[in-house]
Amino acid sequence: MTALRLQAEDLTRIRFGFSPLAELVTGLRLALSDAPHPLHKPWLRSTHEALAGFDLETWRTLLPSRGYLPDFLTPPPVDGVPSFAAELHRLAATPPERVRGDMPSLRIVAVNPSATTFDLFEHHPREALDR
Repeated sequence: MTALRLQAEDLTRIRFGFSPLAELVTGLRLALSDAPHPLHKPWLRSTHEALAGFDLETWRTLLPSRGYLPDFLTPPPVDGVPSFAAELHRLAATPPERVRGDMPSLRIVAVNPSATTFDLFEHHPREALDR
């Protein structure tokens, strides 16, 4: 048996709602990962084909294959079944200080990070979010 000790603050960070944005972020993270994922192999094959023409430098920096993901990318849903458009709107409205605050933790886990991406998100977070 495993016992987890949680404090009130921990419980406020647990998510029970569905989030289309979180599904996109975690799916893209999986698609950009070099780790083998046998269960998702057919989906990953089609995803790699679909992503072939896109510039993914920013996403490769923001979504390391393991460890920390910037919290601003997956804000907790405000209702049980939010629309993807509503979640994109919330992402775009993220306060710049929140974006900047997530960058130091991302620097620790980023593999081959793009200096351009870090500069953009640290010094021009509004422009980065608009992109």
